[in-house]
Amino acid sequence: MEDNNTIKKLQDALSQLLNAYETLKADSEKMSKEIAELKNDKDELEFTIEELNEQITNLSNTKELQSTKMGEMLGRIESILSSDTVSIDDDTNSDDDNSSQTETTISAVDSINYNDKDTSDESTTDNNGVDMSRMQSLLNGFNK
Repeated sequence: MEDNNTIKKLQDALSQLLNAYETLKADSEKMSKEIAELKNDKDELEFTIEELNEQITNLSNTKELQSTKMGEMLGRIESILSSDTVSIDDDTNSDDDNSSQTETTISAVDSINYNDKDTSDESTTDNNGVDMSRMQSLLNGFNK
């Protein structure tokens, strides 16, 4: 009888061990699937990050290019306005009848310079790197 009890206990212990092994094996397989899914998610996220970084780089390059072109355009406008002012001044020096036009031009230039001094103390550069005070003074030059 004692042998039967021992055998029964051994069978019960073996049965418990097999059940525990099967449970652990199922858990291991489930975790392996989750790990594979997480790796796929990680790869997708890394790819998305790379794409977003490329877009950021492209946007930065575009912003720099636009700022450069905007500066060049403002410089050209300034040179056009300054050459117009010089030609107006030359015309008025040759004609005494146009002295009022010379005074108007000088006052316009002085007001632009005064406006530039007022706005130079403030930070008037917008988020795109455009100097708003410079742009305003150019627009004032068109109103002559």
